[in-house]
Amino acid sequence: TAIIVALRCGRAPKEIINFFKFPKATVYSIAKSFKELEDIEEGFLTPERKTPDRSQVRKRSADFIDRLQTMINDVTIQV
Repeated sequence: TAIIVALRCGRAPKEIINFFKFPKATVYSIAKSFKELEDIEEGFLTPERKTPDRSQVRKRSADFIDRLQTMINDVTIQV
């Protein structure tokens, strides 16, 4: 709770670590959660990245891959 109070008072995580001698990982973890909660309350939460729907991704057929490989081989032979 001391970490949250200090964060609410505008203290930086580094100041909190030095003053209270708390572990860095603990302070930064709580500071991150506090910031995220603060952003949600203020309405500034950014949406998570969308991952592509695997069912909609075009699949490459074996025939397509073979033709592509042939084209690549032809170009490398000419060069």
